[in-house]
Order: sequence, then structure tokens, then C-alpha cells
Amino acid sequence: MTPDITTAQIRKIWITAREKGISSELLHSMIFEITKKESVKELNIKEAGKVIERICGKRRARKRCEPSGYIAKMSHDQLKQISNMIVTIERLGKTYTIEAIADKVAQKKPDQLTRVDAVKVATACKEIINRLKKQNQSTHPL
Repeated sequence: MTPDITTAQIRKIWITAREKGISSELLHSMIFEITKKESVKELNIKEAGKVIERICGKRRARKRCEPSGYIAKMSHDQLKQISNMIVTIERLGKTYTIEAIADKVAQKKPDQLTRVDAVKVATACKEIINRLKKQNQSTHPL
């Protein structure tokens, strides 16, 4: 049996959660999701390490029961990245919407995009940006 959690680990969990802007309620739900335990004090050293890694955002292997990228919905970070690229496209002089690009590339609405579809949309946005930059360079010599 592994030893109980140390006070230093408890502090690390709470401080890291506070730095990342994670509320107490969300932290407890993360703890339950990872360890199936209700409280920070119920954790052992190994479980505390897993919680700290998750809070810090360390990459982890996908478990068999988790959906793959073909099923999982587009992440918030992916949406933010695509939105930023669309703003860049608008600055370069063209008007595109996420709806139009998602429909053209993945034949889906933006709220139905999976992680894999989001990668395809992001790639299409990058190609549009590169094409517009080349066009602008040829029309605006230095």
C-alpha cells in the first residue's frame, strides 16, 4: 500500500489549481475523475502525483475508454486557434467565416467538428493565409 499524501503535495495541488484558475469545485471533480475519491486528503502519494500532473497540463496517454480524436469534440484551444487564423485572414483582406470553412473542409457545422476535423480546418486556414501572403507580396513590392 502506498503512503498517504504529504502536506507539501496538498499545498502543491491547491497552489497549482489556484494559479491555473481552477475552482475548488472543478478541482474536486478532477480528483474524482482521476482517482474516484472525494477529497484531497484521501489521496495517496501516487494519486496526488497524477492529480498534480493533470492540473499542470502534462500530456498523458489516452485510456481505452476515452474517445479518440475521431469522436471527441473540438477542443477550446483548437477553436481559439482557428478563430485567430480567421482574424489573420481578415487582416490580409479576405472575409471567411468558421462556418464556411468547416462546411467546405469537413461538411459539418462548427459545433459538430471533431478534433480531427478541427485539424483539417486549421490546415485549410494556414493554406489560405499562405496563399494570401504570396498574393500580397506580388502586388506590394518592397
